[in-house]
Amino acid sequence: MGEIRKTEALEPTISEYKFGYTTFIVETHFNLDCSESLEDILKRLMISDTDEILNAA
Repeated sequence: MGEIRKTEALEPTISEYKFGYTTFIVETHFNLDCSESLEDILKRLMISDTDEILNAA
């Protein structure tokens, strides 16, 4: 069986953003054991989002 490992993470940061009459509450989580760089994560998210948009058309 695979090994279960508890990763160290910081407490989530909660931010509130207001756009017009809409309020967005965002929780941000950081994993200190992450092997991806911020650049890699952003690239992966952008590619995923554009794939969804292109496949929806």
